[in-house]
Amino acid sequence: MKPGLRIDRFQVDGFGHFSGYSGAPGPGLTLLYGPNEAGKSTLLAFLRGVLFGFEKRGQPERYEPEGALFGGELSLDTAAGPLVVRRRVGKRASEGTLTVRTPEGQPLPETLLSQVLADVPRELFFEVFAFRLDELSSFQRLAQQRGVSEALFAAGMQGARRLPEAVERLRKDAEALYAPRGQKPELNRVLKELEDVQQALREAGDRPALYFSTRDRLAGCIAEGQALEVGQREAARALDRLTRLESALGDLAVLARDRAELSALPVLDAFPAGGETRLEDVLQRRKAYRAQQAQLHERLTPIEEARERLAAPWPVRERAEPLRAALATFAG
Repeated sequence: MKPGLRIDRFQVDGFGHFSGYSGAPGPGLTLLYGPNEAGKSTLLAFLRGVLFGFEKRGQPERYEPEGALFGGELSLDTAAGPLVVRRRVGKRASEGTLTVRTPEGQPLPETLLSQVLADVPRELFFEVFAFRLDELSSFQRLAQQRGVSEALFAAGMQGARRLPEAVERLRKDAEALYAPRGQKPELNRVLKELEDVQQALREAGDRPALYFSTRDRLAGCIAEGQALEVGQREAARALDRLTRLESALGDLAVLARDRAELSALPVLDAFPAGGETRLEDVLQRRKAYRAQQAQLHERLTPIEEARERLAAPWPVRERAEPLRAALATFAG
């Protein structure tokens, strides 16, 4: 299977001023030449039309003939084998009805034509592999203005006419994105916003470092608070123990005093006879005495209060002596 595609034969049923015309290019490079209006552009348009569809009605490149037949076929040598591609224009389809078959007449799917054309788009094929004289003139002008290398690049990649248009469009797009002294282009606006943000960041300082340092200080404060809580609980336990010891200290003082009094008493070798009865009697009397003492204290309290009131300064008391002297004089 050979790569590429080659036209072995063409048959023009009706196209432009050609009718029932056929030809077979020779091996290698085939050059068609002739005077103006000989039909060179017409044959090129025919090849284009059979492969990709004829131009719409009303277009100059359509070359619709005056006769009934409109279209023709090409015999192709392709990587998929020999093919016969026929396209005829009817009443409805302006681009023509496509049929693909083997040289023996066996029908093949129409999509096979796109496959042998390597799925090259119509516009790319026209501008790279089948361009007209005016397109060649555009290539020559491009070579004179931009240089031969750019012209060859244009012809090999996107066609002779499209590179200048693409370069101009890219230039306009670049100017719409950025201008050295502009303010409206998108990139200028974004750079201005970036500068404002950077200025705000400089004014705000190192916020991440401030955040982490504050977080570390907060963690230290939390740890210190927890340690203080533990110390507070320990101090509360110690205070409770000391409080209980202090309350017990009074009992210890009474116990020590009682022990001192007990040691001062004479030692008895034996408990006296009837001592339990006598001790009970003493305890009862002691209890009665204390009750009487409490009663006397209650009775003495208002007397003390009255005495304090009487001892307070009184204007009549200050004039007591002159009054007594006056009374004595009156009595004598």
